[in-house]
This record gives sequence, C-alpha cells and structure tokens, in this order.
Amino acid sequence: MIDKKGAWVSKNDYQQMRLAAGYRAGIREPAFGWHFKKTDRWGLLDLDGRVLLDADFDQAITRCADGRLEGHKNKELLSFKADGTPLQPSDGKLVGALCNSVPPYALKTGEKFTLVDANSIPLIQLQFDAVSQFPGGVKNVKIDGKWGRIGPDGRWLLEPRFDYLSGHADTFVASVDGKRGFMRSDGTWVIEPKFDAAARRQNSDTAFVTVAGATGVVRLADQSWVVPPRPGVMCDINHALMTQGEGKRTILSKAGQDWIEIDAERIGISLDIGLLTFLRDGKWGLVDTTGRVTVEPQYEEPVAFLPRLRGIAWAKRDGKWCAIDRRGHPVEGISCAPGDPLGGPGGRFECKVEP
Repeated sequence: MIDKKGAWVSKNDYQQMRLAAGYRAGIREPAFGWHFKKTDRWGLLDLDGRVLLDADFDQAITRCADGRLEGHKNKELLSFKADGTPLQPSDGKLVGALCNSVPPYALKTGEKFTLVDANSIPLIQLQFDAVSQFPGGVKNVKIDGKWGRIGPDGRWLLEPRFDYLSGHADTFVASVDGKRGFMRSDGTWVIEPKFDAAARRQNSDTAFVTVAGATGVVRLADQSWVVPPRPGVMCDINHALMTQGEGKRTILSKAGQDWIEIDAERIGISLDIGLLTFLRDGKWGLVDTTGRVTVEPQYEEPVAFLPRLRGIAWAKRDGKWCAIDRRGHPVEGISCAPGDPLGGPGGRFECKVEP
C-alpha cells in the first residue's frame, strides 16, 4: 500500500488486496476495511491494515446492515461482530442469522436449539427440538413433540400445543389431534381443524385442503369451493393446477376445468413450451396443451423442448440420445450421442399439498 505521494504505507505477501465496501439501493457505502487474499483464501483487514479476520474463508467477507460480518469457511456460514470476534460460541452454531434476517436467531448446540439476541445472549432458557423461522423475527418452535410460536422478544405468541404449524405470519395452518385448520395470528380460528392436509396458496386467499383422500381449493373467507375436491392430491404448476391420484396425473385450469387428461403416470409442467412429456407403461411420449398425443410413448427418458434448444429436444431410445423435432422426427445433421448431451436428468416435480 502506498499513500498519495507514492510512499510505502505497508508491505505484505498477499495475492490480492482491495477496498471492502458494499452497495445498498445502488449507492456505494463507506468502506469498512480491506479484503485480502492469501494462499487462495480470503480475510479482512480494518481500514488501518490490522487483521480482523484471518485468511481462512472461501470468499470475501460480507458486512450486514447492522454491522455484523459474515463469511463462508469450508462452505459453512459463520457470523462475527464488527471487530471480528465470533458471534456464536465455540460449541454452537447460529442458524438462519443471515444479513437480511432479524433476531432472535436460533443457536444450535448438539441436537438442541435456543433463541438468542443479536449478541448471542439467550432470550429464553428453554431448549427446543426444532426451530423454523419466517420474516419479522417470529419463530415456530418444537418442544416435547408439540409446536408453538415465539415473538421477537422471546415471549410465547402461541403455547406449544400443536402437531404442526405452517410458516405464514397470519392465517396459517395449525394442526390439533392430527387435523388441520387455519388460524389467525391472535390465536383464533378462521377454519377449525377438520382437514387431513392443508396449505395456503402463495399470494392468495385460498388454500389446498384434503379430506378423506380428496383435495380441492377452498376460499378461506367463507369456506366455499373454488375447485371442488378430486381424488388424490392437488398442487399449483405454471399457470395451472395439477391433480394426482390412482397413478394418474391431470392438468386443470385455475378454475378447475380439465385441460389435459390422459392416461399418464407422470406428465411435465412447462405449459408455455406447448409440448409436455408424459410417462405411460415405462415409456415417455409427448402431448400438446389441448391433450392430443403428438408422439406416442417410445423413449426411455423424459423429453424436454427447452427454449434455448430452438425447437429440438434430445430423446433416448435404444440406448442412444438423438435430436428430434416437435413431431418426433430425427433432426438431420445432428449426430446421435451415447450419453445425455444436456448433462443428465433435471429435478423431478412432486405434486403434494404440504411441504
């Protein structure tokens, strides 16, 4: 480091060194130190060049809005005070203490959790078997097999008496004696427990509910049906609904009208592509969004027409991967391959009511 006149301020053996400053709302914040890299690991100096955190981290250190520092060490997220001292004790680990989170935080010691404030001081002496969190510092906690809810100040919002609590701040799923209902944040019931499974829909005043093996969509305000129950489970997919029961899947409109109903054990969910892959008797084929089978099942793996492939897909038959067009015809000029050119299968979508 040199000063403005070119005189040496300090010398070191670092691989890299750069000013540590973050951005908020597109505006650069004042510098809080120097990032430095040594033996391919990152550390942090203060503005005067003193070491705050040794070069032990996978990447550059981040400073949170509240002044905390966080860094990944061997892929594990660790939190520190502004002066570099650890926030978590040596025998514990902070869970969910990310920069955008607010206290209380969960501190895991062994197999138990406690709730601590921003300085890792316990808010409550009880230890919990599990902790889940959502915005606002409210936590769902499990103790002796029952779930309750604790506020940011460590006080009980709901005593631990529930089999299950979902993670919504208001109008959430609560279970008593194995039955699901919907509860307000003040502990009063919107719908008393009577469902076998239930889940709020995202950005909606409706919910999926299951009774006696059938699932539908109910309005929370008056308990009327948006989509009457059907055998099996029901879930949201892209711009539509899906039902799954008796080994078959059906795609419905948001209002519950049948869109694609074929004899299929599995079916794709990317309606905007125009063609969906489906599984029947161990082979994969293609169906369009009107429910018409365009390519009979004959492939050994799912077939996906991805936008970036511009109208072709790779399909496996007789152990080889070959490029096909939307009618299932081979694409001339593209050689077949012994393995999947796209690098392997993607994730499998599971239709279910509860997480």
